[in-house]
Parts: sequence; C-alpha cells; structure tokens
Amino acid sequence: APIPNPIVTPEMIAQAQAPAEHPWLAEPKARRAVPVLVFAGRLELEKDLPTLLRAFARLLERRDARLLIVGDGRLRPEIERERARLGLDERVAMPGWAANPYPSLRLADLVVLSSFWDALPTVLIESLALGTPVVSTECGAGPREILDGGRYGLLVPPRDPEALAQAMAQTLADPLPAEILRAGGARYEAQRNADLYLKLMLGESATGVA
Repeated sequence: APIPNPIVTPEMIAQAQAPAEHPWLAEPKARRAVPVLVFAGRLELEKDLPTLLRAFARLLERRDARLLIVGDGRLRPEIERERARLGLDERVAMPGWAANPYPSLRLADLVVLSSFWDALPTVLIESLALGTPVVSTECGAGPREILDGGRYGLLVPPRDPEALAQAMAQTLADPLPAEILRAGGARYEAQRNADLYLKLMLGESATGVA
C-alpha cells in the first residue's frame, strides 16, 4: 500500500492549542448553543464558496448554525455579495487570513470543504488529526483517500448545495467520536511516515500501511 503524505506534525498540534481568535469559537464546544462550521482556505474559484453559502442557507432552514470563513483571496468581494444576497450577513463571518488557522479547525463543530477541484486538501487531514468532524465534496481522488471512502467523513458530489446541506446536517446531528477522527488523521503523521519511507529506502517492508 502507498505511504501517506507526512502532513501531521507535533508543531501543528501544538499551534492548534492556542486560543480561538474569533468570539464564536471562544465558548467550549460542549456548552455551545449554536454550532460553528469552519471553512479554511484561499477564496479562489476552485474552492467554490458560492456552493458552500447556498448549502449553508439550506442548512439554516433545518437548524441554527454559524459559518466562519477563514482565509482571503481574489474572490472575496464576490463571496461577500453572495453572502448578502442570501441574507447570511449575521450568520457568516469572514475574518480574513489567519497566520494560525489551526485553533479554528480544532474548535469548530464541523469543518467543510466545498471545492470542485482539490488534489490533496490538507485541511481535511489537519481537522481529523485535531478530532474535528469533516464533510467534503468528492473533488478529485484526495478527499476519498483521506476520508477512506466516507469512513471518516461524508463525501458529496461537487456543486450540489442540497447534498452538502444534508451532509452537514447529518454530521452535526451525529458526529463521529473524536478518537475515531484522530485515528484517520494519524495515518498522515510526519514522523511515522518518514520512518516508513526510510524503511522503504533501506529495502525493508513497509506493508500493512493504511
């Protein structure tokens, strides 16, 4: 079996322990009355934020929630216009680029990826490693590999707001336990995979790799 990319590092886990910068994430998850969903990434075409906003509007028809869009990019004005058009200004915050996005991933109730193309979205790996539930579009082979065909998070077709809304609602209602999610992220631990690469180069067996 192929050796997964080395993504999860002790430094990333340590950085994630910093306090949340946004007030929506300041209250502990267990006491949070309204769940907070997080998107973290560049505001570019392939990330398909319009589909995420339309899906989130549909989610609000089912339950109350908030969405934090962490990141910046060329399409920010367009995304802000779509947010306003959908009447989501009070429920969707766009705080901009974050030097350290990992606390937001750790403290989110759900991390969502809405891309129509993404080769190996590390945000999914990082979120799993931090024990946070994820939902993703099947936007290339990466998400299917990372989420093990849906074992570690629901996969939906790209550009389908209703399917994404249903997956978000289902995951918020019945999230996987953090220890299962962390097991999914552990496959991408940097030291573990560096050791496996070394074994491979030395001619030793690296079989049994998930």
